[in-house]
Amino acid sequence: MEFDVSLNNYGYSKHGIDKNIMQPLDNTFFPLDTSLSKICVHLSGGADSACGTAILCDYITKLKLDITVYIISYIRVWNNRPWAEYISLDVYNKIQSMFPNVKMKRETCFVPPELEDANLGTPNVKGLGKKVNLMQVVIDSHTNYFIAKNDIQALYNFTTANPTHLADHESAMLSRNVTQEHIDNGRKMQYDKRDLYDEASPWVLLQKDFIIGQYYKRGWEDLLEITRSCEGDKKFFNNLDDNPFVDYTEYKHGVTPLYECHQLIADVNEQCFWCAERQWAKQKAKEKLYE
Repeated sequence: MEFDVSLNNYGYSKHGIDKNIMQPLDNTFFPLDTSLSKICVHLSGGADSACGTAILCDYITKLKLDITVYIISYIRVWNNRPWAEYISLDVYNKIQSMFPNVKMKRETCFVPPELEDANLGTPNVKGLGKKVNLMQVVIDSHTNYFIAKNDIQALYNFTTANPTHLADHESAMLSRNVTQEHIDNGRKMQYDKRDLYDEASPWVLLQKDFIIGQYYKRGWEDLLEITRSCEGDKKFFNNLDDNPFVDYTEYKHGVTPLYECHQLIADVNEQCFWCAERQWAKQKAKEKLYE
């Protein structure tokens, strides 16, 4: 059984993305312009960005490229999910140890938890419309500043497409439900050349089972296990009588037990979307690779 990469291949073909930057990746491709010298990656500590970063480093190593990888990790919801900051650093250190010959630099940016609510906005931010997502403004503005400051030539994001199986999940990220119609009517989704830098989103037309499959095929399970996709926390499970999560006042990284939604609640629709997606992807990847 093979992973479904048809939409991904259609997207590359539809927008005529330069074949010279295409690196082979199983039955599809991964965009990497080998003439570049500086690229930037958003590394959250989740499975998708960790896999994408590791694959980038793998290409750089095997092709003997002189590319510096600049990592940005955004510190978010530090009060309710204090582990996220440490996990992103654990993942970065692990990838560094896997690819010691790749030049890597890391920067963090703090996002105030008060801005996490997507409904927050202001009518007075010039050029950004009457109501904006202030959290996204912070992230986008810092990214643009960092890219300009360091003369970055390409930015990589590793958001995946929604799995069809979880399309009805009550917390599904509907913006990730990409279809052929979106590809036909939208801008280049996987690799877009912009005025200041190229923007790459290699996973945007692939579902998470393909990404998890890369871990299994490459023997990177130890990297996968230190990543965290689950967004469960004390606030998320405030209705549980025996809530095992703690906040920043109690959490000690590497000491405090850290659970995932699926370990506490069997109903997929009551788990956070990211946890449900990861468990689905693990199961599907194993079925396609080993059965």
